[in-house]
Amino acid sequence: MTDTNAILSKIKKLQALTTERGASPEEAASAAAKAQALLFEYNLSQADVETKEQAPDPYGKVEHVMTGANRNTVTWRRSLLYTIAKHNFCSAVTLPGTTKMSLVGKRSNVETVLYLNEILVREIERLALDAGKTILSNRAAYMLSFCRGAVATIHTRLMEQQRSSEASATMHQDMQTGTRNAVAIRTMSEELGKAVKHFFPTLVTRTVRRSIGSPDGYAAGRQAGNGISMHKGIGQTRRPSALIG
Repeated sequence: MTDTNAILSKIKKLQALTTERGASPEEAASAAAKAQALLFEYNLSQADVETKEQAPDPYGKVEHVMTGANRNTVTWRRSLLYTIAKHNFCSAVTLPGTTKMSLVGKRSNVETVLYLNEILVREIERLALDAGKTILSNRAAYMLSFCRGAVATIHTRLMEQQRSSEASATMHQDMQTGTRNAVAIRTMSEELGKAVKHFFPTLVTRTVRRSIGSPDGYAAGRQAGNGISMHKGIGQTRRPSALIG
């Protein structure tokens, strides 16, 4: 029988290994990866971890530079970071006219987001480059659409996983625990909203819809997104060259 409390304690310890607390960037990334893998493996959410008593982890703002992105690829890169952040108790804010985004959230969650973003960008680019090898015309449009399709599927998968995890946490067999988890989830959402407003008091949310350059590429990316692993085994291949716009 799985000792959930022991797993949650292990995740908390891993998330405590941050650069802010003396860990090297490599150690912090590795710890974040292991913590995220445990959350996936045991169908737990960050809400489960947050309900356990732990040292305060204040909200902060981190600026992230999307290395290798250009004016064509920055759109799907932004979408990917946004969706990963959304489903890991963080918020991603676009800095217009740049290839930078700001992440607002607790340090442990931000590091998890940045780690997942790095490995998913690497995997999506690898798959897009492989798929593009068979395309004879409009290859750039095909690969960019492929990336957008893959991000759309990842968004769906993360949304479904979050719903499942939160449903499991709030409909706990112990009604008191379920109620406490529901309150914790709502509280975290409210706290994140306040933090975003603190750092970006005049933030305006806009939804930008762009046409699909290659429907075939988008469809292929959607399909490929279902096979992308978001567990600890991902990210072991070499990083490919940046996509050319």
